[in-house]
Amino acid sequence: MLKPLALLILTSLFSHLAYAEGPQRVTWATPEWEGSVEKDGTGLYNEVIFAAFKHVNIEVNQIIVPWKRAELMVQDGHADMYGGLDPTDEYPQALYPISVITEAVTFLPEHFGEWKGVTSLEGKNGVWIRGYTDYIDDKVKQYLQGEDLNSRESALSKVYLKRADYYFDNLRQTNITFSNILVDKTQFRTEPVTRVFLYMTFAKNERGEYLREKYNEGVAYLIETHQLLPLYEKYGREYPIE
Repeated sequence: MLKPLALLILTSLFSHLAYAEGPQRVTWATPEWEGSVEKDGTGLYNEVIFAAFKHVNIEVNQIIVPWKRAELMVQDGHADMYGGLDPTDEYPQALYPISVITEAVTFLPEHFGEWKGVTSLEGKNGVWIRGYTDYIDDKVKQYLQGEDLNSRESALSKVYLKRADYYFDNLRQTNITFSNILVDKTQFRTEPVTRVFLYMTFAKNERGEYLREKYNEGVAYLIETHQLLPLYEKYGREYPIE
């Protein structure tokens, strides 16, 4: 039978080794996005993230929540990561982008007026999904005035009813939103504003830094073994690795 001191030393050693190995589970908070994050486990983000962490033997605990809730969970330490997010210095971000998108505005021309570029948004009232504009580049964000709504369908419907001047979202999601509501798409005009790379974003703590490095390691492996590109081809998405 082990003496108390020997038992204490052995327990401490095991604790140290477990800590040195780092966490073996990552909690990923995310909204459900058609084609990217599906509850049945399909979607581009699902496949990339689960494959990357599988390579480094880390289990993924996915929690489906609204975007703003996902952000708060990472801020509060109740989740380890969320995204994809525009580049930011506020949180640790992955080395490799998870996707590349074109941000755009959608409006009714007869209500909005003439489009002359992003400066046309000045003085206009826009709508978008809650939390979407928090990390938009300042070159665009300075012209965005409006409100967060709880659903993309509600936001686009508000533009259709002329209760808002424009809907701000990425092109791919805009097309999905159009397919989910009964409006005549030909009445609208959609204009690209900026093209951005999105990154998985981690908690600002030691655990988050560790998991970011392991995620980078996993994605690098997928790139090197030519497993990553086929996932983007499978979902018809632009490959974000330059």
